[in-house]
Amino acid sequence: MKPLSGNAGDPGSFPELIDRHVDHLQNAHGFDYVVADSALYSKDHVRKLTEGSVKFVTRVPKTIGEAKKRIQETEIDSMEPLTEGYRATEYRSEYGDTEQRWLVVYSEEAEERARDSVKEKVAKQHEEEEKAFSELKGREFACREGAEQALEEFESGLKASKFDSKKVRRATHYTLEESSSTDGKGNQLEETGEVGWLVEGTLVPSEERKARWSEPDILDR
Repeated sequence: MKPLSGNAGDPGSFPELIDRHVDHLQNAHGFDYVVADSALYSKDHVRKLTEGSVKFVTRVPKTIGEAKKRIQETEIDSMEPLTEGYRATEYRSEYGDTEQRWLVVYSEEAEERARDSVKEKVAKQHEEEEKAFSELKGREFACREGAEQALEEFESGLKASKFDSKKVRRATHYTLEESSSTDGKGNQLEETGEVGWLVEGTLVPSEERKARWSEPDILDR
């Protein structure tokens, strides 16, 4: 046998592994299953294994639409208990024209870790959005419509925050005019006539946006 290069990426090397080694191993030793990580799983790999009468145990990548849909459709309360802290639901799939048994598994510990990770990510995202809004507040717009549009576009892009308050206000410019008056009033501020528009507001963390943006991935296949 010729070993695979340690520098070879799994997705590219698995077809070579299947073509070169599986038949040899079956002939020499015989085995029932190939066990591998999710890099094994693709339509082509599944077909090759099936054509070679090889059974396999692996994870299904989250990038596969059918797998993602199964996870989204699964209700935790309806899953069958396994051991303490774990539940599972079985599905049947014919991905890659091969009948398979998929198992969606829920873990309480994994959920807790995922939620902690989400909290950290959301807190960081909220800080970044506050910084971006501070920069927006520092801009001056030539017209009210431009300021309102900028505020609307900014709000639509928020992922972890919401506005507690917001408004567009008129910015009036002044100049210091020297006074020749002898009544003691001194220099006066005079409007220049130039008008701009500013956005103002207060951002707060949004629980609703937080849940919609990054619901913890607590189910697996």
